[in-house]
Amino acid sequence: MARRPVDFNPDWASVVLPQGCIKLPPGAPGSAGFQPAVAPTCSRQGREPFSRLASSSARRLENRRYGRLESLRYECARTELEAAQGLPAGRGTIRLKSRLNLPMTGPVSESERAIAAHLDSVMKNSFRATLVASALVVTLTSVPAFGAGPGVTDQEIVLGQSAVLEGPASALGLGMRAGLQACFSQVNEAGGIGGRKIRLLTKDDGYEPDRAIACARELISQENVLLLIGGVGTPTANVITPICEEAKVPFVGAFTGAATLRTPFKKYVVNVRASYGQEMEKLAQYLVDSKKLTRIACFHQNDGYGQAGLSGIQTALKKRNLELVATGNYERNTTAVKAALLDVKKGEPQAIVMVGTYKACAEFIKLARKFGLNDALFCNISFVGTKALLAEVGEAGEGVVISQVVPSPYTEDLPVLKEYQAALKKHQPAMQPDWISLEGFLAAKFFCQVAEKTGKELTRESFLATIQKVGTFDLGGLTLQFGPEDHQGLDAVFLTQIKGGQVVALP
Repeated sequence: MARRPVDFNPDWASVVLPQGCIKLPPGAPGSAGFQPAVAPTCSRQGREPFSRLASSSARRLENRRYGRLESLRYECARTELEAAQGLPAGRGTIRLKSRLNLPMTGPVSESERAIAAHLDSVMKNSFRATLVASALVVTLTSVPAFGAGPGVTDQEIVLGQSAVLEGPASALGLGMRAGLQACFSQVNEAGGIGGRKIRLLTKDDGYEPDRAIACARELISQENVLLLIGGVGTPTANVITPICEEAKVPFVGAFTGAATLRTPFKKYVVNVRASYGQEMEKLAQYLVDSKKLTRIACFHQNDGYGQAGLSGIQTALKKRNLELVATGNYERNTTAVKAALLDVKKGEPQAIVMVGTYKACAEFIKLARKFGLNDALFCNISFVGTKALLAEVGEAGEGVVISQVVPSPYTEDLPVLKEYQAALKKHQPAMQPDWISLEGFLAAKFFCQVAEKTGKELTRESFLATIQKVGTFDLGGLTLQFGPEDHQGLDAVFLTQIKGGQVVALP
């Protein structure tokens, strides 16, 4: 490719102006008249050369303000990441930014490191390539808005979510993400929060603690999100919480009622829903106080979630001078429940309180019916995933009780329920209303209210300060109340029951 002489303009290398805008003069990298001096070929046959993508993508900067361009990140990473894997991770980025006198604005992702490392090597061959690199590095680096914190620019607010998206508990994570996205899409459509659009990055942790650790660290350290929202599960939340506390990153609206996220008080953990202890108290009121049952057993998952539920029902029964007649457990992300069923059956229970996910609980109920426990009353707590349980358990689910921590998603009794149903239908049309996506929607709406009240200088600390200062948040007929040592917005628990293949409110 022929090379054209280009006069060096120092403004091109710095690119970031005091106002935060990006200027590309005629003939500069990314402008219509620019011809890149170096055209490195791609390592994979059939893909476009990097320089072509760099030039065409960087051209978009002319009409955009600063911030990440996801399309550019994707194109660059797709074409050059594999070719750059042999370069020292991280070093290229630091050298490149140093040469261009660009600010280090926080951790960068592996994609950014690899791309910057590749461009660093290209720079040795052509100074004009340096100008291409300057535009790309500024684009790939989030430039915070004045007075704002990590994950916040003048254009967007970036949030992170670690949740299960595949496997036997995937409906839980997919439901929470759908509810979050429905709300954020609605807000973005209306102009965002103070002109900033909300972008949610979701990482699949498989409902496994080790993967959740990696997801949380990546979202905080590499993606530099403002906060984490809508996490799914107790075992994963238990390992994410200390990471957030150490990094001083808020962990908001997790789909778990575990006491470990509530006691002792944790500044950086903000819960929307009621606790498992409160759900178990409600079930004990129904089973013992109302129905006068005394022989109660517990089937639970063998991890932090199961232990949280087990402890909750034990505490509730102890208040009534009762103890569990039997317990049985199974391993997370499995449906191997037969041994647990045999253990529970020995106690001859009148009712079985279940602390598991929908597939395992459905399998337990179906086997229990076959093993002669037809008269036992099966009770689940909200994390089971009501809609998914209904689909899995079939006719064997008749009469099963499920406690809920949000109102019925099928009614229009409250303005927020109408809003949720409309937003889900418009922005997540593949999803039908259920309790999980409603909980995600409520968590997202709560975040939006706090962010709106915080104003332009939205940081992790100012977000938490707003919660303490305001205290009460009306989501549309549903009020969240917080206090100095109280980071749980809701306390209400509702009981539902499967009747004729439908889930109805329990009188």
